[in-house]
Amino acid sequence: HQLRPLSGDLAGTPGEIVVKGDRLLVVCAQGSVLELLELQAEGKKRMNAAEFLRGNAIKSGQRLG
Repeated sequence: HQLRPLSGDLAGTPGEIVVKGDRLLVVCAQGSVLELLELQAEGKKRMNAAEFLRGNAIKSGQRLG
């Protein structure tokens, strides 16, 4: 699994998902943001964020957890 910390000021609460095009971002504490670059759902193969978003109904505002 790969991720990249970003500096930015996304509005939201920690754990909230933000989808921007084919990018999957997660709002963290103190205004920080993580971009999820690669994911692996349970029992599935590893894939980049764009592939994951095409095959899963993830929308901005959903929360991790």
